[in-house]
Amino acid sequence: MKENIELRIWNFVEGTCSHDEKAAVQQHLDTDPEWQRIFLEVKEMQQLLAQEPELPSLRFTKNVMEEITRQQIAPAAQSYINKRIIWAIGIFLGTIIAATLAYGFGQMNWKDNSAPVKEFKPLAKLDNIDISNIFSDNLVNGFLLLNIILGLFFLDRFLANKRRKHQSGGF
Repeated sequence: MKENIELRIWNFVEGTCSHDEKAAVQQHLDTDPEWQRIFLEVKEMQQLLAQEPELPSLRFTKNVMEEITRQQIAPAAQSYINKRIIWAIGIFLGTIIAATLAYGFGQMNWKDNSAPVKEFKPLAKLDNIDISNIFSDNLVNGFLLLNIILGLFFLDRFLANKRRKHQSGGF
């Protein structure tokens, strides 16, 4: 019932009701204290809605940023990046590459007796490389499997961090 009264008063205040409805609402406002109370609330609400919102000061953004810098300063990159870990990762990867190359060169057949002595002989022919020897060893297959698993793990961590930054609104 109160919602119907509010709706009728809103229509009265906004001037969207008919002439007969306007007369009926005016009669209720003259005699009923409940209608008068709701009318005052609606008028007050209409005045609040008619006001222009306050605009922030011109330095609002600068003031906010200055306050943030006073509260928390991000540490320099030097303080949270451990150079020993970076060097250890670099040495580990370099060792893996060197070991793979040494194993691959060790599987090559460097002697070729088919060419005459006077003719130029390349150091190694690509025809003489037997790739099946390189990838048939169980140790190499295990090493490749381990690298694939580690690669998938790091890809998962990378995507999870990216998703977490995106959800938290970071850049």
